[in-house]
Amino acid sequence: MKNKLFLALSLMIALIITSCSDDKDNPSGPSNKPYLSGTTGNYWIFSVAESDSLDNMILTSEIDSNVVTGKVMKAGKEAVEISQFVIDNNEVQESDPMYLYEDASNKIYMLSSSIMNFGGLGIEDTTAEEWYKVADPNDDYWKVMEREIEIEMFGMPIKGKMIVTGSKGSSKTFQVSGSNIVADTYIINVAFTGSLTFNGTTIPINIDSEQRIYLAKGIGIVSTYQKPIVIPILSTFKIPGTETKLLRYSVK
Repeated sequence: MKNKLFLALSLMIALIITSCSDDKDNPSGPSNKPYLSGTTGNYWIFSVAESDSLDNMILTSEIDSNVVTGKVMKAGKEAVEISQFVIDNNEVQESDPMYLYEDASNKIYMLSSSIMNFGGLGIEDTTAEEWYKVADPNDDYWKVMEREIEIEMFGMPIKGKMIVTGSKGSSKTFQVSGSNIVADTYIINVAFTGSLTFNGTTIPINIDSEQRIYLAKGIGIVSTYQKPIVIPILSTFKIPGTETKLLRYSVK
């Protein structure tokens, strides 16, 4: 673990130093390549925007960085381990690693523990790890998972059903370091229907979350978009949406 962290931090330092250097031309990868490359040392650097009260995306000072730190066995599959970092005001914070698996037909799977945190809900997964499909170039719609859950939010018990579905959208073109990259769009919807208990009173609650992942073969994630989440608990409030866009990358 220390070696992986040292590698990731070393790459972060190198990326900051070279952030103003010229990139080679990196067009979108050929269609016969996989989405993911598990070569240790591959990296992707993203800008981060956050929605304001009117849902307009405002660029922040944060930089998100993903670095491949190796391959590990998870739930019977050899997964790509991606360390995630947030750089802001010259401070580096590390998030939990992300584990992804891609099969021969370019379907991408994510561990259940990551799914439960996916879409901004931040639900802790206490069940055995399983793989769930989050991207499929040959399927328009699929059910990712369905699960009864019980959590506590703001000191109030909440229980209900969470249903996660996936779908494929239209392709989208992004410009990265002066090159046009065509990415496939995958949409993950998280719907929670249940109730919370407050002072002995049961209150119905419904939460919907949508995240879009833009993937280019031979490159990986090009952009993500998290729609703002409205949570109607007692007084309705909103979790801001986020958007990341690829600034530079190195894939081997």
